[in-house]
Amino acid sequence: MLRRTTAIATVLLAAGCGVITGVGDLHEVDCVACAPNGGDGGGDATSPPGDAREDGAAFLDVGPPSMNDAPPEAMEAAPPPPLDASACVCASPPPGWAFIALEASQSDPCPAGYSAAQDLSSSATALPAACKCTCGGVLDQGSCHGPTISVTSGGAGACTSYGAIIYDATGACRTRSISLPAGTMSRATSVPPTSGACSATSSVASLPAVQSSGDARVCAPAANACPAGCVAPPTPPFAACVTQPGHDACPAGFPNSHVLGPIVDGRSCTGCTCSQTPVCTNARMEFFSDSLCASQQAYATADGNCDAVSGQTGNYASVRYDVQLSTGACTSQSPSMPEGGVSIGAVQTVCCP
Repeated sequence: MLRRTTAIATVLLAAGCGVITGVGDLHEVDCVACAPNGGDGGGDATSPPGDAREDGAAFLDVGPPSMNDAPPEAMEAAPPPPLDASACVCASPPPGWAFIALEASQSDPCPAGYSAAQDLSSSATALPAACKCTCGGVLDQGSCHGPTISVTSGGAGACTSYGAIIYDATGACRTRSISLPAGTMSRATSVPPTSGACSATSSVASLPAVQSSGDARVCAPAANACPAGCVAPPTPPFAACVTQPGHDACPAGFPNSHVLGPIVDGRSCTGCTCSQTPVCTNARMEFFSDSLCASQQAYATADGNCDAVSGQTGNYASVRYDVQLSTGACTSQSPSMPEGGVSIGAVQTVCCP
């Protein structure tokens, strides 16, 4: 008589329900034996029909009757029968453990009677993320002004004979009595520009492939797939195993331990900043005959050259540093950098025969 086995554990049926007591063959048992009063099948739950063992437990064969006398190789090639109550095994896992189906390739769907597939590994490594920084619009135009500017001046084609004068370079009108004789020459260097901020967005450009080992796929018994207290023996390439959370020693009868967990990819990228440096042109000191910088009469360029003062000579009452600003192109100032890595999340111990 044919019995399909899964090499998981010997099932001892006592009062109609089984308890695993050691490694052996788990036979498919009609789970009406687990139901009160024999379930829908009727009869005494302690005396199910089928072959009787010396300990009083009985096992029922499953599968199409026409296959009962087929050779083993024919059975292996045959598709598994549809899942029903007769394809379930009445058994209990060791205390604190739960049945689970395990496959070592992560390539096949869960077998009949199982669901909630999880792909787990024992270890994982990966190169850092590749990061990029995308600059957006201008948030701050920056500045072409500064606290002060030094202007040297003189006559007779020289820019030093009158000495150096420090002027305010903030762009504000400053009251100041200044005399510019005819033929006055001046030299000043424009205030260096101050950068302004741009919007910036950091992102992950790419994630190198994760390299893992000890890969496996585990599937839990599907809810309501079998009567209470019963499970479906998984079909190859899945093996019948037991599991519990954490890193624990395997129970008797399940010597092969696998400590597995999900791969947690914590790779990401830091934020970044972008800025632009404005272009400053036509910088000059302007001289006004009134004290409110309303009537401009002369100016001295601030291009670093010794140039003649333009405009009328004479006495002036106020000055102002003037410059034209054009915003520059936004570029990355501080790049986005990779951070984090891959790890194994909450582990579970899976033990197999």
